[in-house]
Amino acid sequence: MTGPCRSTRRCSASQFEPQLRKAFQDHFASRAGGYPNSQNSTCVETRIDRSGLSRIAALLEGSPDTTEFLGIILTEDRLIWARVGDRSAPVVTGAKLKDLRVFEYGTRRPPEYGLELGGRVGDRGKWMTGKLLMEPGPAAKEFVAAVIAAVNRVNPPPPKRKFQFPWFSWLRRSKD
Repeated sequence: MTGPCRSTRRCSASQFEPQLRKAFQDHFASRAGGYPNSQNSTCVETRIDRSGLSRIAALLEGSPDTTEFLGIILTEDRLIWARVGDRSAPVVTGAKLKDLRVFEYGTRRPPEYGLELGGRVGDRGKWMTGKLLMEPGPAAKEFVAAVIAAVNRVNPPPPKRKFQFPWFSWLRRSKD
């Protein structure tokens, strides 16, 4: 069983597919900020084609769409992504970079690559974990590296501590 076929390309916010661009424009129109321009944002678009899947594989994938688009916009302080399918309604979600933890995600079989994220997402700030999968190509790798660098600049990872055996802590306290 093969998975969905993904193709990822780097683009500007004005070069998204029309359905995706409309979903982003509606999202930004309902917020105070305007649609991002190419000077202060980095964008990537992934086309997901599920037309080659068998009926059982399509049922297990859980998506009724045969063609789906995923667009991701990275601005100075936010990461916004939208998913639009040929049969499903558009879903736009965003998060502040300071509220996210982002990791590179990749598997060999099936070949998947993308962002694994966790943090407070959306307007209500609900905790969420998930993956934004892309084609494992150079455009996706550059974008993932840019997102990780931007998140680590705003929200640096905690320092790694050496492991200490729990019983050593009470030994040290008893000497004081």
